[in-house]
Amino acid sequence: MRTNNEKQKFLEILEETPIISIASKRSNIDKSTIYRWIKRDKKFKEKLLESLSRGRGSISDRVESVLIKKAINGERWAVQMWLGNNCSIYVKPRPVNIFARDLHKGYEIEKDIIGNEITFVDFRGKNEDDNLISS
Repeated sequence: MRTNNEKQKFLEILEETPIISIASKRSNIDKSTIYRWIKRDKKFKEKLLESLSRGRGSISDRVESVLIKKAINGERWAVQMWLGNNCSIYVKPRPVNIFARDLHKGYEIEKDIIGNEITFVDFRGKNEDDNLISS
C-alpha cells in the first residue's frame, strides 16, 4: 500500500533528522498529512515517537562526541560544559520554574529531587487561558 510505504519512508528520514518539518520536506509529504496520520493512526504515532527518540539519541551521541573531543583538546567552554553537566562537584544548581498554569498537572511543589531552588511563576491575570487556578 502506497500510504504505508510513505509512512515508512518518512519514519526512516525522521530517525536520521528528528525534526518533523524537515523530515516531511525530505520525504515530500506535506506536514499536514503527517499530523493527520498522527491523529488518526495510533501505531504510526507510536512509531513516530520512537523514531524521534532514536534520532535525538543518535544526534546527542554525535554532539557529545564532538564536545568531548573539544574538551580533551583544551577548549575551555567545552571543559566547562562537560564538567558543569557531568560532575556533581561542578554542577551549579539551576532554578526550577513551576508555572501556576501547570499546577493542575500534578507537580509536587514541596520536593525538588535535584536540590535546586524552586521559583513559582504566576501568570494569573496575563491571559485567561493561563488562569487555571482560581484566586
